[in-house]
Amino acid sequence: MLAAAQLGKFSALAPALQARFGLDLPSLGLLISLLEVGGAAFGFVAGRALPRHGIDRALLSGLFLLVIATVIEATARTTPILFAARSVEGLAYLLVVVAAPTMIVATTSPGREREGAMVLWSTFIPVGSGLGSIVTGLLATALGTTMAMLFWAFAELALLALLTTIPASAPAPGRAALPALPAWLLSIGFGCYTLSLCAVTGLMPAFLHDRYGLDIAEGSVIAGATALSALPGSLLALAAIRLLATRTRRLLLLVAAALVLASGLSLMIFRANCPILVALSAGAMLLLAGMARAVIFAWLPGFSGGHDAADPRIAAAQGLLTQLGALGALVGPPLGATSVGIGSWSALGPFVASIVLVLLAMIVGAYCLHRPHADRT
Repeated sequence: MLAAAQLGKFSALAPALQARFGLDLPSLGLLISLLEVGGAAFGFVAGRALPRHGIDRALLSGLFLLVIATVIEATARTTPILFAARSVEGLAYLLVVVAAPTMIVATTSPGREREGAMVLWSTFIPVGSGLGSIVTGLLATALGTTMAMLFWAFAELALLALLTTIPASAPAPGRAALPALPAWLLSIGFGCYTLSLCAVTGLMPAFLHDRYGLDIAEGSVIAGATALSALPGSLLALAAIRLLATRTRRLLLLVAAALVLASGLSLMIFRANCPILVALSAGAMLLLAGMARAVIFAWLPGFSGGHDAADPRIAAAQGLLTQLGALGALVGPPLGATSVGIGSWSALGPFVASIVLVLLAMIVGAYCLHRPHADRT
């Protein structure tokens, strides 16, 4: 969550950063997105390489780099230094989000405990980025921009000190292995999820301004609250996983029903006749889609083909998930904007609906390949 908080940190500080460094909007957008560029470009490579050097070392190195980058960002006086520090922060973020779930797998028992832990892990982006935006904004108002950024450095340093007490693990043998095909399908599905999420929430403030005249602050609050509606979906998925632990076919049917409903709701978001209905339909759509996201995270270790927590295919699958998820987040808003340019705002709903159905197809395909003889209960 501390790593994901850095996603929302610069969004909250956007006006202050523009004033301090004279950034135009495209430069500001690039600065914010740099955190995801590392994952989009090198997520899979990192997932395959980290086990050879020790997953715990990767996690500690990522946190250490987060501390260094955050301090440099807080004290930067020139634009090149700020962008360089953000690039280092992107590398640190990549190390953390690949290593952390791999360590979760290594420290939990297979079955409901591991699946439940991975569902909780799936919430780190909405919770972390939401907290990053809220806490940074409050601290910047009370203490100033520099102290708001330094707060995150202190928090990261404290966590780093706690995690240095974990037992060191031996690096995995130098063998390389690709994750099984079901893990690829789940990762593609996660990319579809982030694409649809970012297309909806990223363009919603502009839609609310164009259609209803809401200002950017009002639109951003509605979009942020809508994004957080994915969290109840994770809790529902966690309850379903615990109840249907031995009945994965029923869990699949539940997820399929949720995504079909989500696809239908996405058609309504940009046709609603008032902002409240926009928020309600988008929130319900993201809640249902959040169930699928949680199940993807829960199933990924087992669907990777890894036979134990030290199997390099598990880390490779986490890296692949990170890369395709980051790609979805990067291309979601521009692709959504392209659909709006072609057919107006009403075209965005069908575009998102089609992506949600592709997500459903990927989950079903992964399940069928992983469990050709799934239970019949």
